[in-house]
Amino acid sequence: MARVLGEHWAEYLPDRPVVARVARWLESGARRLGDHVVAVSPFTARAMGAAPDPRLAIVPNGVDLTSLLGATPADELVDILFVGRLIDEKRVDLLIGSLQTLGGRSLRPTCTIAGDGPERASLAEMASKAGVAEQVVFAGRVDDATLHGLLRAARILVLPSVREGFAMAVAEAQAAGAVPVVVSSPFSAASDLVRDGVDGRVVEATVDAIADALESLLTDARLQVELSNGARATGGTRDWDAIAERIEPIYLGEGTVAEAHPARSLRWS
Repeated sequence: MARVLGEHWAEYLPDRPVVARVARWLESGARRLGDHVVAVSPFTARAMGAAPDPRLAIVPNGVDLTSLLGATPADELVDILFVGRLIDEKRVDLLIGSLQTLGGRSLRPTCTIAGDGPERASLAEMASKAGVAEQVVFAGRVDDATLHGLLRAARILVLPSVREGFAMAVAEAQAAGAVPVVVSSPFSAASDLVRDGVDGRVVEATVDAIADALESLLTDARLQVELSNGARATGGTRDWDAIAERIEPIYLGEGTVAEAHPARSLRWS
């Protein structure tokens, strides 16, 4: 399972309360029906209520390294990249606020926002009022080739989202060597993908915390290269071929889940 909505179903389907209740019931009961339980992250396992369980395996989503690393980098380097739907829970407003804060510190990095959604117009207006509109490019929804090119051209990926079931953008950014900056949130799995100070940064969901992390990466070339190398090493372990080798024995029923992917090795808190 990649994402557990739980009580969020009511917000996800505000005009269909009956469907939301049924979906929540089906979601909560589904894990009790299978011979095995597979979650893409410790966060998802916790959200499922699958505390250490002999049926449980944590197998992350994979990355198409061949396509990603074979993509031609975008023509222009990108200091900061955001990838995702432009909706409230992605908290792109925190990114724009951090750009304004960095401007007060004499830093004006470029920023590309790849994605579309209902918040686009208000975010563009916010960028204009914050005085950072000239730094920000709203690229809209892009195809995979364009996205891979942006990831390969980016120095930093910022994902201020407070609700993520896995955060594929982070996994792909790491594989491309872009340093991810994510926020900690009880509703997000993004921080499960990042070891703070090793292959990215995990910070509080505030404008100042994001700005501080960005400032350190933008002004300290050695740190940026160190975390970029760490991100690339981590991302390289998530190739789909490697992931397939981990998931195949579970579907084939070879051995036990606990032997292949021991839940006891996970951080449950």
